[in-house]
Amino acid sequence: MNLIGYFLSAHNDDGEPKPTLILMTGFDCTAEELYFLGLNVTERGYNALIFEGPGQAGPSHLYPEKHFRPDYEKPVNAVVDYVLSRNDVDGDRLALLGLSLGGYFVSRAIIFEKRIKACIIDTPIIDIYTYFSAFPGIDELEAIDVKDYEEMFKVYPKAQWTVETMERRYGFKNFKEVRERMKEFNIVDLVD
Repeated sequence: MNLIGYFLSAHNDDGEPKPTLILMTGFDCTAEELYFLGLNVTERGYNALIFEGPGQAGPSHLYPEKHFRPDYEKPVNAVVDYVLSRNDVDGDRLALLGLSLGGYFVSRAIIFEKRIKACIIDTPIIDIYTYFSAFPGIDELEAIDVKDYEEMFKVYPKAQWTVETMERRYGFKNFKEVRERMKEFNIVDLVD
């Protein structure tokens, strides 16, 4: 799988390696939505690399067989490898930003990826199952039998988007299995 990404060079290009901020999306955002944030970063003398990994919006369409994975440090490692291969990047000044559900992905990544020197976590999610359990109606959706989906979707069209998107992103055919899979996305015991 190729990761989707955009590298934006720092505006003050004096030929010296620059600090670099890696920006990643969450559940329903796209890399393109982060462009202006990346542009602001470059105006302040940093490089920016914006990317999406397995299961995220862009890749879920291009690579539907690649789903969210609990070991998100693996795709982040690949991104760091790429960034550090560039001559215009100062490897001692590498930062990572994760937005929304990307907060879980970067939280997990920095536990294992020691080449990242700073991290901005916006939203700090350390347990995706518990996080999604707080959403209204999630437990009710999980309790609905798959054979009743079609009728439910007629009455609650928003539920169709939720169920089908979650199933596609996590790689399961019903919402109950998705919720079970979410339990693997937990770093509570790794945070220290």
